[in-house]
Amino acid sequence: MEQLPGYIQEPIAPRRMEVKRLSVYLGLAVLLAAASIMAVQRDSDRSAPIARVIYPKAGSACTTPPNGYLYTNTVDGTTFNVCVSQEGNISQISFPTASSPQIAWDGYCLFDSNTNTSYTDYSPGSGVSFSGWGAATLTVAAANQVNVNRQTLDGKYQLTEFIKINFQPRSVFVGMTIKNIDPANVTHNVEVFRSVAPSIDGSTSDDEYNQFGVGVNTGVTQYGRTGQAYGGTAGNSLLFGPTQKDGAVTVSAASTFPGSPCVGTPTGPGHYGPGTPRVFVGFLGDPSTGAKLFTLAPNASVNGGKFVYRMV
Repeated sequence: MEQLPGYIQEPIAPRRMEVKRLSVYLGLAVLLAAASIMAVQRDSDRSAPIARVIYPKAGSACTTPPNGYLYTNTVDGTTFNVCVSQEGNISQISFPTASSPQIAWDGYCLFDSNTNTSYTDYSPGSGVSFSGWGAATLTVAAANQVNVNRQTLDGKYQLTEFIKINFQPRSVFVGMTIKNIDPANVTHNVEVFRSVAPSIDGSTSDDEYNQFGVGVNTGVTQYGRTGQAYGGTAGNSLLFGPTQKDGAVTVSAASTFPGSPCVGTPTGPGHYGPGTPRVFVGFLGDPSTGAKLFTLAPNASVNGGKFVYRMV
């Protein structure tokens, strides 16, 4: 571009040559300008969120791309990988290497108490049938942040998930918001659950489980506040629980989930030895009912729970 005036003003070359050169260099200028615009556009696209609409199905394994999103980071020889499925399940956590899986499956359940309807989505291995959810829109907002939006197939509810992954302190945060979008403009009552089945070092055969803290007390069963799974040869430990003060965690045998897809069969706090694969279920609690019953007016939204998974 800087040389273009020189070629235009050259006094020695014949006029026809000037015109030809002018055409050639003007053409080059246009091509260079177009290339610059395309380069700027590509740079802009790199920082823009990426949205993908996903067809209705159960939570899938993470095989990025195109199924879900894989976060990976290695510092000082320690690797932390987190697979978020297209549907907003934490399909896998790997630590301290990329080949060290720590969970078997993960997912969520929305229960409508008025109609006794369970809307469930768990990653493979749970034995629970996928039910009630429509297409999901997954947005990669940053290298360590994923947003998921989807609605129920009956058009009553919208789920929004905010998922953030932190290498330090090797944690995954999941916030769940439920909105009443029922076109009939009626009030609904719902419960919200988040579940994770640990598999420390890729096997449940030697996993042990603890349920800590004082959570919700229904007068019959005392629930904990934090679930811990540990075992295996590497001595890894997975902690799971809601962050709110009224949060609670139950532990259930994994085999009970197909018959009770939101919570399985909860048992009390304490230590559970190896031999029976178990599931931690997190939720916001209520002293009278156990799980909190949210009342959703038309177009109202509620925070259904903020949950943290942490490897130690």
